[in-house]
Amino acid sequence: MNLRNILIASDIDGTLVPEGSFIPERNLAALRRFAEKGGRFTLATGRSIGSASRFLGDLPVNAPAILLNGCLLYDYAGGEVLLRCGLEKENAAPLVHTLYQRFPELGMECFYDDCVGILRRNGFIGNTKTPEIYPFTEGVETSCFQPWLKILLGGEAEAIREAMRFAGAQPHPGLRLVFSSENFLEILPEQANKGAMLRSLAQRLSIPMENVYAVGDYFNDEELLEAAGHAVVPANAPVELQRKAELVVCDCRGGALADLVEFLESKYPD
Repeated sequence: MNLRNILIASDIDGTLVPEGSFIPERNLAALRRFAEKGGRFTLATGRSIGSASRFLGDLPVNAPAILLNGCLLYDYAGGEVLLRCGLEKENAAPLVHTLYQRFPELGMECFYDDCVGILRRNGFIGNTKTPEIYPFTEGVETSCFQPWLKILLGGEAEAIREAMRFAGAQPHPGLRLVFSSENFLEILPEQANKGAMLRSLAQRLSIPMENVYAVGDYFNDEELLEAAGHAVVPANAPVELQRKAELVVCDCRGGALADLVEFLESKYPD
């Protein structure tokens, strides 16, 4: 076997890119080598179509991307949504409105296919690279543009933990609650996760799961890591996640993806 039979699916924030920073040059050089040798590389992120696209000019993404924590499978080459998993508004809207009223300190944002609706801004939820629309008043959608894909809550860590405890005690059929960092809580469709989309992607590419390497650094990556044939975690990930990994690579600031590519190059030399 050679690198042509390998798919790498990587989270962005805290994995490929250090928080608030740029992709380490070591990662870029290694991923370009990997793609030049025929390897398939893609992103598996909580970011939206627009937000993830800011990295495409540097990265050799040559497979459809998993976006919004598994709500979308998107082909950047063709500009096409391949798979979509949306929230049922009749289940999500009451919980969203309750959280809006109960936690006035939290920012809240609703994601559609290619735009967002801001319920409330704060230091964690603000202007984005994604086009903004404003169809909410006091936590209620006032104009319906597209199906909801996910809801993002942002705030201080303790407030986010309390929101998770509170939301988990409320009726939420068809919904799942997941931390994407200590400052962000997401409301997702129950069946949506990065792992399910990864399996669909691998099937589309005719790549067996035993040839798939998933890389992630936080608890919203657990299903991604479990679905892949090989789970890879950077050293900055929580210890609980590192214990589940087949391979622990360096901290994302040092070029975690480059560590993986170098491992594969040594395993499958030309």
